Amino acid sequence: MYSLKDFKAALTNKAHRSLKTLGMTTIKPFEYVLRQQEGKDTVWNFRDDNELNNVLIGIKTGKVWSVKSEYGMDWDGDKDFAKAFAKPKLSKTQVLAAAKSKVQSLFGINLKGYTVKIKDNVYTFSKKGAITVVGKINKKGAFYSLEAKPANGVRN
Repeated sequence: MYSLKDFKAALTNKAHRSLKTLGMTTIKPFEYVLRQQEGKDTVWNFRDDNELNNVLIGIKTGKVWSVKSEYGMDWDGDKDFAKAFAKPKLSKTQVLAAAKSKVQSLFGINLKGYTVKIKDNVYTFSKKGAITVVGKINKKGAFYSLEAKPANGVRN
């Protein structure tokens, strides 16, 4: 675990900008950074104590791989979730339009040619041989989580 004041300012700023790009109105400041290794993934995990906001940035590449703000989760329990997402909130065309600039800004990915799969509040953008992007929306149709998953499965 690393204190933010002892960490590279450029990466800390990138993590803060990523949360702002996601568009959540409530942003709790990061409190520390973890060096996280899972399988072949090696990332910096910027987070607060409650892990309500977190951003994953590759240690080798400096790329943003995941941005999440649980402040965007606006449903009350499982019943409300099931009711809210019984039908898709956004059509495939609407979600592509909503995600396009955020995905480009966060991950440097152009969603042209991507297909969309919808399950509950999860929208998966995929294209053969390319990075897959998974976004989660709230009841208002706003993204509170975006994650890039490389075709080779390795985030670093």
